[in-house]
Amino acid sequence: MSKESTIRIKASKGVLTFAAKNGGKVSIIDLQLKVLWGYCWWYGLPYIETFLAVMESLLKRIISDVIEHEDLNIEYRVIANDTPEEANQIEIIFNNIKADDVEFHVLGDIIFQGEDNRSFIRKITSFRRSVDENIQTVL
Repeated sequence: MSKESTIRIKASKGVLTFAAKNGGKVSIIDLQLKVLWGYCWWYGLPYIETFLAVMESLLKRIISDVIEHEDLNIEYRVIANDTPEEANQIEIIFNNIKADDVEFHVLGDIIFQGEDNRSFIRKITSFRRSVDENIQTVL
């Protein structure tokens, strides 16, 4: 049995699956993206910020299922080719996830890519608005 603590992120047909493993314990949660996007649309919430908050909450939950901890440190990088609400490509790269002193190895990053409906001017000036931000959260 492997002692390595891992988190696996997998995408399939509008569902993101988050799985955490520590020793012999495993926790898996699915996130239905269409439901989340519909909720954001209905209540006028920002899509990416809401997704990030839900993602952090899901990570906290699955890690809590496999290991008891006080603090969960999540560090990730968000890269977008325009403002988060206008971008047609957003990438989330996990740098570090640590529950107290236990570091989780992350398998998989998240990339959202959609149709680019921006105007020509918006496309050629997007480098000014592009996002490349490191986010550190303690839950």
